[in-house]
Amino acid sequence: MKNSVFVSGFTLVLIALGAADAALTVKEHPFAALFQGNGETAESPSQSDPLPEGATPPAADDTEPPAAGGTPKQEGANVGKILAEQKFEIEPLAESIFLARIIPPEDGVKVTGAILLENRDRAGVLAWTDSPHVKLYFMALKEALHQSFSPAVQDLVDETQRQEGKPVRNFLSFLDTGISEERVVFVRVRERLYEMHIAPGKDERMFGLLDRVTE
Repeated sequence: MKNSVFVSGFTLVLIALGAADAALTVKEHPFAALFQGNGETAESPSQSDPLPEGATPPAADDTEPPAAGGTPKQEGANVGKILAEQKFEIEPLAESIFLARIIPPEDGVKVTGAILLENRDRAGVLAWTDSPHVKLYFMALKEALHQSFSPAVQDLVDETQRQEGKPVRNFLSFLDTGISEERVVFVRVRERLYEMHIAPGKDERMFGLLDRVTE
């Protein structure tokens, strides 16, 4: 399947960046080795972690520290509970995703995810990871993607989103049939980084889910 192959090509782009200008900016990152070396692909051992039925790992609050004696850091959304509320069906994640490739194994960071179905039809994929380094992972993804888009790329949105009463979101979304037949979205909120693939015709449903898990 095209979705299972595109990440491998993307990984080659990441490695190639190590010999180009991107290596200068990524060298100090904790995952710099992914952009350098012998051309082997680093895979996270947690790539196939299933979506839990219960609570998900906690995520820290946004970058601004709380005032003295103020609000403690918030936990990340309980994704399993939200998926159940919204009546998504879940299948194990059996395809490659960007997050599992960009995070070096030595970080020991788990990636959790699942294929989402509605009435047995594919709605897309939702995966996420919790780490103090999610901003760096997001930067690396953005840098590599902007240099690997095909001429077919469209609907590209790359922005920082701020809404009153909600945490700041770093948002990257695009549709590029040269990379995937599905729309791909990355959102960094607090210390959690989401990856979402959206099947054709499922934009409204999946973006609604994304808004819910990033509240």
